[in-house]
Amino acid sequence: MRKPRLTPVEIDWSDPQHPQVGPSGRLDLARLCATAQQRMSQGLDLPRRWSQQPQHTLMLVGLGLGHALVAAWQLWRADLRRPQRLQVLIMAPRPLTAEDWRRAHPPAWGDLLAQSWPPVTPGWHRLALDGGGLTVTVAMAPLTEQMSEWQAGVDSFVVDDHDECPEGLWPALARMANPGARLVGEPNRLTGCERHGFEPLTGDIGARVFTPRHQPRPPIGRRAVAPGARSAIVLGAGLAGAACARALHQQGLRVLVMDAAPHLAAGASGNPGGLFHGTVHADDGPHARWNRCAALHLRHTLASAVLSWRLDGLMRWAPDEPWQRLQSLIDTLGLPTDYVQALDAHAVHAATGLPLPGAAWFYPGGGALPPAELVAHHLRDLDVRLNSPVDTLATTETGWAVAHHGAEKARADLLVLATGAALPQLLARWDPALARLLTPQRGQLSWLDPQQAALAVRPRQPVAAGGYALPLPDGRLLLGATSHDHDPEPGCRPEDHEANAAHWRRLCGAPPGLNPTQGRVAWRLLAPDRLPIVGGVVDPDQAPPIRASQPSAWARRPGLLVCGALASRGITSSSLAGELAAALALGLPAPVERSLIDAVDPARYVARAWRHRQAEVSKP
Repeated sequence: MRKPRLTPVEIDWSDPQHPQVGPSGRLDLARLCATAQQRMSQGLDLPRRWSQQPQHTLMLVGLGLGHALVAAWQLWRADLRRPQRLQVLIMAPRPLTAEDWRRAHPPAWGDLLAQSWPPVTPGWHRLALDGGGLTVTVAMAPLTEQMSEWQAGVDSFVVDDHDECPEGLWPALARMANPGARLVGEPNRLTGCERHGFEPLTGDIGARVFTPRHQPRPPIGRRAVAPGARSAIVLGAGLAGAACARALHQQGLRVLVMDAAPHLAAGASGNPGGLFHGTVHADDGPHARWNRCAALHLRHTLASAVLSWRLDGLMRWAPDEPWQRLQSLIDTLGLPTDYVQALDAHAVHAATGLPLPGAAWFYPGGGALPPAELVAHHLRDLDVRLNSPVDTLATTETGWAVAHHGAEKARADLLVLATGAALPQLLARWDPALARLLTPQRGQLSWLDPQQAALAVRPRQPVAAGGYALPLPDGRLLLGATSHDHDPEPGCRPEDHEANAAHWRRLCGAPPGLNPTQGRVAWRLLAPDRLPIVGGVVDPDQAPPIRASQPSAWARRPGLLVCGALASRGITSSSLAGELAAALALGLPAPVERSLIDAVDPARYVARAWRHRQAEVSKP
């Protein structure tokens, strides 16, 4: 079990001698930002260096009180020749809270950042600001835990941590440094960097400005799948495809979305409503960390989404767990109350109106929404072709072409496969082993019409435990959902309605004579480990790598990406999966740590199979 690892920055606002607190009781932002901007202009040679780039990536080692982030934002905003996109990556072992931003900074900056700032929760967090022109990725973890976890190429570094920098930091930064990168910081913070990949620049500023000595190449499986791509085809107009298309469009690509159906979100993404939330596991392993990162990323995405309805807050009943155990786990993992809370039976009843005995997890940032509207939000202003089936994929001199019945339909530099349950058919030729591992799963949900629902016990908010009960704004009560692997039956089955009703009665204490007769069937796709599949497709024509047990060591087919197997968490996972897919395609900083990239990498299965074979061979 992991221990609490995050210590938010602390400021003694009552101390008039505090060097960073002015007479007004606020951070002396002007002075600190001026100092940070001077360091960036004189040491990093900004904005001159970034005016030559379409995108610039700046890493801050230590967040401090946020002045370096604000200074970089101000410098970028004021520059008429600025790059279209500025990526700021932050190692934040002592993160700020939203309230810290409001208290420490004037409203023009403090309120703006506070509105977007994530809960102080372990892991990577990504924010899109200034219309997406400024992207901020914050890693909330001790430096020793995050140094080797960044997947990014960096143009400029500012070392501003208040503690002594661990020696392992410098090799980690050198690994990320792009050609011509610069590193600045206080001299006493830079001890050791010359021994580990950096050398001083000549001239007056050389004593405090360093540049990388070498340019290490990333593992072959972590190199951009489609570097320099200008166009992309995304197959699939559901949640996964729409999120990929939006992320690629925001990077300036010309994106075409194709789907065989006559309307958007025709598969599982077309359900009348769906749930989203994170999870809590005692080991805080890949599933919990991915779901947490995805839920918080979606929460930020939804701040700019216009939907006809959204229910905030989700209750996940845990009848077999005492409240004290839930709270103890939250405390041990260091999770904040704005991410998850443990409620006893009295609090659960007060929140839901249901007579649920026992404790529950409550996710304030979770809830429910209409998934088809989220798809439409992502695909606004994009080129979408419906009634456009594809049965053939082919490589071209510069990318990929798609065809149907022998007739070519489109071609582009990058091809993304995000067709939901239909993914194995398209993937079969290009990675047959992976295609065989994926399982289409039939899911049937049921609902009571408004007249029936008026006779039922309706929860005040979404409630889940095995099944779920979701009150829709139109008066219906949505109940779900069944799960049957490799089941092609398209019509609703009475026995599945009854299975959903049984979950509902367990959750809501519903009368036994009231049964749903309406519903919907769709298919979701599952990977064996129930994690998504996001990344480049393994190239079987390449020889097995020396480090074949590592997913990042396997070569990929140029220009081909897969994003799918979101299982029953399509709403929660899709926005983060789309962002990660775009990063892996174009070689951008990843929104999650390297261990999570490995966890969702399509190559994880071939790497595991290799490890298994080696273990068998080594047996006496």
